[in-house]
Amino acid sequence: MKRWGSRGLVLRLASGSVLMLTHPDVAPTAPPADLAVAFEAMDGLLVQNTAREFSLTVTNLGPNPAVAARLILNAPADFSLSGLEAGTAQVEITGNSILARIGDLPSGATYNLRFQLSTSVLGPNIVSASAGSDSIDAVATNDAASLPVSVLFEDLANTVHPLPLYAVDMVAHPSLPLIYISTGKDGIASLSNQVLEMDARTGRVLRSLSTGQNPRTLAITDGGEYLYVGLGDVSKVLRVDLSTFGIGLSINLPTTVYTSSPMATDIVTLAGQPDSFAVALSYYGVYIMDGQTVRTNHTGVYDGSRIERGPTDDVIYTYDDYTSGFEFTRLRLDASGATQESARAGFGGYYVDFVSSAGMALSSNGYLIDGSDMSLRGVFSGMTNANGTPALEMPRQRAYAVVGNSLRSFDTTRLANVRQVDLPSNSGYSTRKTIRWGADGFAMLQSANSSYAIPLAGRIVFVRSDMVPQVAPYEVELLVDQPVALVTA
Repeated sequence: MKRWGSRGLVLRLASGSVLMLTHPDVAPTAPPADLAVAFEAMDGLLVQNTAREFSLTVTNLGPNPAVAARLILNAPADFSLSGLEAGTAQVEITGNSILARIGDLPSGATYNLRFQLSTSVLGPNIVSASAGSDSIDAVATNDAASLPVSVLFEDLANTVHPLPLYAVDMVAHPSLPLIYISTGKDGIASLSNQVLEMDARTGRVLRSLSTGQNPRTLAITDGGEYLYVGLGDVSKVLRVDLSTFGIGLSINLPTTVYTSSPMATDIVTLAGQPDSFAVALSYYGVYIMDGQTVRTNHTGVYDGSRIERGPTDDVIYTYDDYTSGFEFTRLRLDASGATQESARAGFGGYYVDFVSSAGMALSSNGYLIDGSDMSLRGVFSGMTNANGTPALEMPRQRAYAVVGNSLRSFDTTRLANVRQVDLPSNSGYSTRKTIRWGADGFAMLQSANSSYAIPLAGRIVFVRSDMVPQVAPYEVELLVDQPVALVTA
């Protein structure tokens, strides 16, 4: 490839052909200018299906005019552009892009473009813009700008809202209507390698934290002090301080006799001990950590790759979903670490996950085990591993799981389905996890089935429903009096 003239290029192709072209952007020749692009300061919030006005400004900070200045605006797919106010610029609209040919922009002058955006698609996204001219640009770092936008749903009871977002894990805040989401590394670039704090009532992203290194499994402390984040590309767990939403501690995971760089496949915080957590290092064992310090005793290999809390502060449960033993184990915790106390045949399946509540453990394939005596209480009809990890609330005597295209509520005493809420079609999606939040809220993490191409797709379905019991369960005792025999003379 070689340059020729003021605006020309000549290329020799692999076929041997020679291609000559000219274009004004090949090599600016006018004296230096400096175009700076900026969006009007705003929160970037949009209500679903409601247009909102935005403003974009280009300023020439250079000493000379910007010759043939132009501005390009790119809106996300599925967004509608309207209400365009472009002044004297010549405008070309192609799909979701606007090219505004401003003309010569004198030194110190500004150009403003106003437009409206609307969409029916929920969730976070990015609007971007860039500027150029036929002049040499003295500062290249301010030629482009981006505006994060969040499309919100209304905060209403008994509603269902699917929000497009690829995620790996999510947990609910223990007392606030917030959920925390790890985005992994395989979704769209603008949202990958982050942890998001989202208002579950509206879908608004309140805060975001760039962690890098493929953030995956999450765990939150009882008081909402910390969020623990297991990374997928390095052998570390991050402790995020939720008061500042910054990384307070980067914790190196212990090495094992089998590997020097194990990854955290599951994490559970310890009740009343925000600085301590249990971590499953794949199938290499379960370790107890106090910050950077590893307690001495840990489980052996294949003793549990999934972990949850037990009925008391000094007990946790583990499940081995890697070998055909499928053991469900109760571990006793003390200052020295973890010791196996009891084990039984578990949930009978590979790649099975489970949740716990008030000493009970419920698997993703519907097995309910009482960890206090390690007995099987029963199996919920309709729950299968394909529907992901269910939610369990023993104080309300309820379990919740996605079955087909509905979110179902199960009575944990009768092991029976008692209510359900219809969901958007699951065609093309698999539910990986269901969680409860607030007084009546649910969130379901779903991943697209068919595509292996990066970026991966997914969605989080937010539900509010009155099928969550709002009073404590109670027992009703039915007494039937025996009739008194009548005696007649």
